[in-house]
Amino acid sequence: MATTYVLIVIIYNLIIQSACAVPQFSHGRVVGRISSESVYDVSGCAASRVHPGVLYVHNDHGDSARIFALDRNTAKVVGEFLISGARNNDWEDIAVGPCDWADARSCIYILDGGSADEYPGYENTVYRVVEPDRMNITQLPVDSSLQYRWTARSSGTIMVDEEANVFIIAEGHGLNNMIVQLPSAAWGSTSAVFLQSDSMYGVSQSRKGPLGGDISADGTEILESDWGEAVCWSADGKYYYTLAEGHYQLLFEYMRLN
Repeated sequence: MATTYVLIVIIYNLIIQSACAVPQFSHGRVVGRISSESVYDVSGCAASRVHPGVLYVHNDHGDSARIFALDRNTAKVVGEFLISGARNNDWEDIAVGPCDWADARSCIYILDGGSADEYPGYENTVYRVVEPDRMNITQLPVDSSLQYRWTARSSGTIMVDEEANVFIIAEGHGLNNMIVQLPSAAWGSTSAVFLQSDSMYGVSQSRKGPLGGDISADGTEILESDWGEAVCWSADGKYYYTLAEGHYQLLFEYMRLN
C-alpha cells in the first residue's frame, strides 16, 4: 500500500503516536538583508552542524558550483566555497546531516535535480561534501556523488535524517509526489541508479510543491516550503529560517514558542 505523507501548514511532527502539542512559532523576524551581489537566486538553505549560527545557501541554475555560509544573526556572508568536482546545472536544494550512519563527520548534501532532460548527457546528481572545519578556505572537494534517474521531471527537495538516510521528493501538484530514499550502495557509482517508490508526499490538491524542505536534526519534524523560498531549521530546532529568490532578499527567523 502506498504511504502518503501530509503536512499541515508547514511543519509536521513525525512522532505519530505522541501527544506532543502542535508546534507553534512566532511571526517572522527580519534578521538582516543579503548584501552580497553573489547571492542572487537562493534555492536552498541548511544549518551547519560544525559552525554554530551558520546557514549554508546556494544559487539556482546559472551559477558556478559554489555555496555560501551566512551568519544567521545578520545575513552577512561569512564564507564562500567552490565545490571542486561538481557542476551546477540546476541546483535546487541543500541539506546537512551525517556523512554516513557510522561516520561522525557532518556532510553537506547538494541536490542537482532540476530537470536533467534539459542538459543532454548529464544525470540528476546528489553531491556529498564534508563540512569545512573553518570558514577561511575557498574550495571543498566532493566526498562522493550519486547519479539517478526516475519518472519524475524534477525535484526541489532533499532531506537528511539523523541516521544519514537521504530523501528526495518529486516536485508537482497535489498529493501524489513521489518520495524516495536514496540507496546507500549507490554512492560513488559511475552509473546512474533508477529510483522508484510507492510512497507519496503531498500538502494540498491545488498547490505546487514541495520546493524545499528540511528534517530537524533530531529527526522528529519536517519543514517544507511550496512558495519558492529556501527554508531550513536551525541546528538546535529552536528556530527556522526562510529566504526568497532574488537579489538583496531578507532573511526571516521564526522562533519556537512551545
